[in-house]
Amino acid sequence: MADQAYKSSAPSLSASWLVRGIKAEGTMTSQQETTSAAQPEALLHEPSQTRLPAGASRDWSSALDLIREATEAINISDERAADLEAELQQFKISASEELRQLKGQIAAAERRIEKAEERAHSAEARAKEAEAWLVRIHDAVLNGFRRKARTIPAPIVVSEQDPGDS
Repeated sequence: MADQAYKSSAPSLSASWLVRGIKAEGTMTSQQETTSAAQPEALLHEPSQTRLPAGASRDWSSALDLIREATEAINISDERAADLEAELQQFKISASEELRQLKGQIAAAERRIEKAEERAHSAEARAKEAEAWLVRIHDAVLNGFRRKARTIPAPIVVSEQDPGDS
C-alpha cells in the first residue's frame, strides 16, 4: 500500500532529498543532484525500479541521519513544551497564591474601613451631643449670671441754699 501511494504521489521537495542519497563513487556531485532533481519521473517509479547509474548505490545513512535530526528536533520541542507547561503551572500557582493574599488584604482593609466609619459616626454623634450641651451651658450662664434690672431709688438732692437764709 505504501508502494502504491509512493507511485501515485507527485514529486516534492521532501522526496528530492531521498535522491540525494544516491552515491556514485562515494559522493554525489552537484551536477548529479541537479540531474536527479530535474528528472521527477524517477520519483514516480517504485524505489526498487529506480534506475541507478552504473556503480552507484543508495546511501540510506543520510536519510537515517535526517530522520534522527528530525526526531531529535521533535524531542527537543516536546521537552521545551513540557518545560513551558511546567513553568505555566508554577506561574498559575504563584498567581493564585498572590490573588489569595490580595483578597485577604482587601478584606482586612474593608474591615478597617467599616470600623473607621463606625468611629466617625460615633464621633459625629458625640460632637452633636457636645454642641447641644454647650448651647445649654451658654444659655444657663447668660440667664443665671445676668443682673436683673433693680429699681434704684432716685437720689436725694440736697440744695445748696441754706434753709435759714430764706
